Amino acid sequence: MRVRHLVALIASTLALSVGFAAPAGAHTGAPPGDAVCTGDDNWVRSCFVQDTDNFWVRDTETDGRSAVVFWSTRTGQSGSCRNAHGAGTWHMCAYDFPEFTSGGSPNRVYWDHYTYDAQTNDYNLVSSGYSTCTAKGCPAII
Repeated sequence: MRVRHLVALIASTLALSVGFAAPAGAHTGAPPGDAVCTGDDNWVRSCFVQDTDNFWVRDTETDGRSAVVFWSTRTGQSGSCRNAHGAGTWHMCAYDFPEFTSGGSPNRVYWDHYTYDAQTNDYNLVSSGYSTCTAKGCPAII
């Protein structure tokens, strides 16, 4: 009887610990060393990782606004990556971009920095003109 209770206790403890585990890709850590990163424009800092097509967005200002990257590619994809976790944190967004256009030239990703106020649904452009190829080793425009 004691063995059953012990097994039940261990099983429920494991179930609880799995239920409270942090999700993969949570907003901890920082971009890898080979990421193509922008400078800090006083509100947002961002990085693009060519090997994985991941954007990393850092909120650098304690102002109650989120840091956002709006991006587009030469092959027609577009979207955004928002860090709503607060100042001083990084947030990673994972994508999968084609490495080349249909004509065979390297695909490029372009992005701009915005801040966002969720209460008023207000976006402010703070810096723009960032670009790099999606394939590793391509020059960046930062």
